[in-house]
Amino acid sequence: MARRRDQSLFQVTPEMYTQACYDSMHGFTGAHVRYIITKEGWDTLLEAEQMGVQIRDMHDEFKGAAFRDEKTKLMFAYDYENRHVLRIWGYNIKPKIYEEMKRLGVDVHNRMATTSLLTEGGKQGARVVGATAVDAHTGEFYVFRAKATVIATGGAGRLNLFAPEITASSSMSDMNSAGVGQAIGWNAGAEFVCMDQSGQNRLSGFGYAPYSMGGTSNTYHGTPIVDADGKEVPWIDVFGRQLQTVLQRFMPSEGQKFMLGIGIGITSYLREYNQNDLTRDLVERIRKGEFKLPLYADLTRLPETERRVIFNMMVGNEGKTRIPIYDTYTKAGFDPDKDMLQAPVMPPEGYTNSNYWSALSIHLPTSAATEADTY
Repeated sequence: MARRRDQSLFQVTPEMYTQACYDSMHGFTGAHVRYIITKEGWDTLLEAEQMGVQIRDMHDEFKGAAFRDEKTKLMFAYDYENRHVLRIWGYNIKPKIYEEMKRLGVDVHNRMATTSLLTEGGKQGARVVGATAVDAHTGEFYVFRAKATVIATGGAGRLNLFAPEITASSSMSDMNSAGVGQAIGWNAGAEFVCMDQSGQNRLSGFGYAPYSMGGTSNTYHGTPIVDADGKEVPWIDVFGRQLQTVLQRFMPSEGQKFMLGIGIGITSYLREYNQNDLTRDLVERIRKGEFKLPLYADLTRLPETERRVIFNMMVGNEGKTRIPIYDTYTKAGFDPDKDMLQAPVMPPEGYTNSNYWSALSIHLPTSAATEADTY
C-alpha cells in the first residue's frame, strides 16, 4: 500500500500544492494567496532562522526518525515521503520578530484598535494612504500616513462569542478579533473573494480547549485511539484499506499524488490528496457495541520519537497549546510515556471526525457531518 518514490522524480511545487487545494475545494479558496504563501514560505522560514527561531533539529533530538531529513536536519509532518510540511520550534517567533523590528528601527504601536483606512480624496476604492486607530489603554486617537498598507488581522473569530467565562474554549482564532480587518477593508472598497462560500463554524468556542482532549487530527495525527477496554481503532488509507504500521499512517498509498495535510483551511479533499485516518465506519461500530466509550488517545503505543515530537515538540511549541495544554498538563503530572488522553464522551455521531476536541459533528445534522468528512 505505501511505497517509496524516487525523490528526484517527484517534488511538491507551489504550483502543485496550490492546484491541489483549489481542486479539492472546487474553486472555493483564494488560490492566488495560497500560491504566494507557499512560494515564499521557505524564504520566510530562513529569515526567521536568522532572527533566532529554530527550524531544524540542531541538537539531534530526533536523529534517525522517519520524519527527519538527516542532511538538512529539517523535520516534516503528515507526508513523510513527499516532505512538504515542516515542523519547527515556534514558541519564540513573536519575541524574535519584535527584537528584529526594534533592531531595524521600526516604529511599533501596540494595543491599537484600528477604526478605518484612509483613502485618497476619501473615496471608496481609491488608493489607501493611511489609517486611523484608538489606543485601547489611553483612548487616544491616532492618524497614520502610509505609502502601503497591509491588513493582517486574520479571520473573524468572535462574532458570536463574547461570554468571558468561556473565552478559553475551543476557538482557534484570535480572541481579540471581531472582524475589524474585514470591516475596514470593506468600507475602504477592498475586493473580497469567496463570498459565495459558506460552512460550519466548528471553532467558535463551544467545545474543549484546542488539543486538550484525545484525538488523531492535526497535531495528534498518527496517534492510536483505543476504547475503554484498550481495543485499538483501525487506521485506513484513503481507499479504505487497513494500515498495519504507524509509519504507514504518514505515507501516501498507490494512486495518491501526495497528502496535503491538516489545518490548512480547506474543508474537503480529493482522494489523491487526502490523509490517512481512522476507519470511516467508527460511528456505526460504536453504536453496535464493538467499541466501548470513552475513547482514548494512547500516545504510549507510538514509537518513542513520534510520541516526543507530537507532545513535547509540537504541543510544547504551538501558540494555543504551549501554556494552556503543555505547561498545565505537565505540571499536573501528565506523562505521555505512561498516560493517555481521554476523548470527549459524545453521541456516536460525534466521532465522525477525529478532531474530537472541537466537537465538530455534534453541531451538525448527521448528513452534513458525514459529508464534511467524505473523500
